[in-house]
Formats: sequence, C-alpha cells, structure tokens
Amino acid sequence: MICRQHIFHSALILFLISMPVLVMSQREPLLRNAVQLTTARAFTLHYQQPVALSVCFEGCIPEKQVALLASTNTISYYRQIRPRQTVRLGFGLVNYRFEETGMASNGTSSFQPYNDIQDYTFFALLMGHRFIVSPQKVLSPFIESTLFYEWGDRYDFNEHLRGASLQLGLGVAWRMTQTFSLTLDGYYKSAIMNYKRRHSGDPYYPFSYGMELALLFYLF
Repeated sequence: MICRQHIFHSALILFLISMPVLVMSQREPLLRNAVQLTTARAFTLHYQQPVALSVCFEGCIPEKQVALLASTNTISYYRQIRPRQTVRLGFGLVNYRFEETGMASNGTSSFQPYNDIQDYTFFALLMGHRFIVSPQKVLSPFIESTLFYEWGDRYDFNEHLRGASLQLGLGVAWRMTQTFSLTLDGYYKSAIMNYKRRHSGDPYYPFSYGMELALLFYLF
C-alpha cells in the first residue's frame, strides 16, 4: 500500500515539473487579452447610385458617382474564447468618399454641370469574431467578421446618417514576438440597413472593399 507521504511527494514533484509548462502556456500570445490598432484603406461607394446626400440650397441632381479611396481607423480589444477563436470589441472613425457629377441650379431656371467630392465621416462601435487557423505558428491565416454601428455626418438639415454594416475579412497574422503581432487582411464591408433613418428619398446603403493593416499587442 502506498503511503500518503509518498503520494504527497509525488504530487508535489508533478506540480513542480508542470510549472514551466503552465508558464509557457501563459506566454503564448493567443492565450492573452490583446489590443489591436488598425488602419484601413478602401474604395467606398453605395448601392443604387446615384443617391442624393449633399444639400444644395438651389437644388442639384446627381447623375454619376464613382468610388474613391477612404480610410478607417479603429482600436479594438480582443479576448480569446477558444484555442482558435477570439472576440472583438472596439471603436473608431470610418470615412466614406466618392466623386459626384451632375447638374446644379444657379438660382435661375437653368442648370449647370458640377463635379464634387463627397466626404462623410462616422464614429463607429464594433464587435466581431476571429477564427485563427494555426494559432501556434509564426504565420497563420484567419477569417474575421465584424459588425459596425456607425453614425455621423448630417446629410440634410434634420438628420444624421447612421446605420449598421457587416464586414468579412480574410488575412494572415505574423507573430513577430511573444507580445506583438502584425496582421494584414483584405475585406468587403456592406451596409445591412438604410443609413437614412427617416427613409426619405433614395436609400443609402454604403459598401467598401480594401485592405487592413494592424498591430496587435498582447497584454496578459
């Protein structure tokens, strides 16, 4: 019969042997909370063009709208929920830009052609989910989906644009150190609701497609 003292000593030895393994597992970046700084460049436009968003005191009729490059900058907190999965909460600034040409009134019965750059900035709250294919490797592909709720620039005298968009991205994470990773992904983002909340005039459903570059810092 094994005495209790031997059992205690054996358990103590096993615990001491396992300590380095536990410490190493705690040092794995994807087992930690993390903060990510993201910048994106994307072409932005909207469905059902042209859509009248600008306010013209004398009246204007947009005829053609073309996508332009715009930026998005966000700060996010990541929390691991499974060995290959993390969830995301964050906030940031989202920009939509497009070139517009059309006809504008000069105060008389005649119209003159115009060309303008439409630029709209939104504050955004976001939450998402990331699936990491090989979390223990230096280079690992990932798939990420993010829901944005955005509100911002006024498009008429009474209402601000606001709505929700869903973004799907495919990228790769490069683990540079135990506390730092670099990620790069391509994405497509689409509105899932009309940003004109009063639904007056043409509906505005913006979309964008581009690239994201991010720095991911592991905390603990």
